[in-house]
Amino acid sequence: MFKKVTFALITFLTFASTSFAAVDLTNFSVDSATPEAMAALILPALGVIWGIRKLIKLANRS
Repeated sequence: MFKKVTFALITFLTFASTSFAAVDLTNFSVDSATPEAMAALILPALGVIWGIRKLIKLANRS
C-alpha cells in the first residue's frame, strides 16, 4: 500500500511541476474589482481543493 501511495504522490508531483515549468508570472495581475472576477478566482480554487481531497481519499483506499 505504501508503494502505491508513494508512486501516486511522486507521479502527481512530477506532473504538477512540469505543468508549471513554462508559466511566466512576472507581469501577472488579477482584476478583483468585479464579483465576476472574484468568482473566476474562487471557483477554480475550490475545484482544485476538491480534486486534491479526492486524490487523498483515493490514495487512502488502496
